[in-house]
Amino acid sequence: MSAFSHRVAYRAVAGAWFAVLALSGPALAQCSSPDAGRWVKAGGDPEQIEVYFASCGDTAGAETHMGVKVFVRQSSGGLYQRTPVKAVYVVDKNTRWLLAKVPTGGYVDKMWMRVVSGRDHQNVLRVFIKHESLDSKPSASEWAEYRRR
Repeated sequence: MSAFSHRVAYRAVAGAWFAVLALSGPALAQCSSPDAGRWVKAGGDPEQIEVYFASCGDTAGAETHMGVKVFVRQSSGGLYQRTPVKAVYVVDKNTRWLLAKVPTGGYVDKMWMRVVSGRDHQNVLRVFIKHESLDSKPSASEWAEYRRR
């Protein structure tokens, strides 16, 4: 092989490596979200909220779906997990929220959730809960903050 052939081969290999390095960006996990995790409220129900990935869109054509589990304190002292539900991201007034509709018997708790910086600069899960009656009972709403467990 001549010196010219070696230079051409060297340049081709160097060019290929340069293209790989220049075109590849940092790898980002498809199933990564500041919302995901177990969140705890100091007193009151629901006591704990778990936001999780119901499915991960890390393969071609797959979508990422979120789920929510809500835990309430029973009179016996134990935690009761309500049925897990799907959660979807919605935008309201240019703010992105995770919305879950949790059945609670005669009510459906519509829970709008998002992570914000708390008073102590730690992330908190800010939650607006609309307790919607399924019959003629009055509906109610409340705001709550949860800390990561």
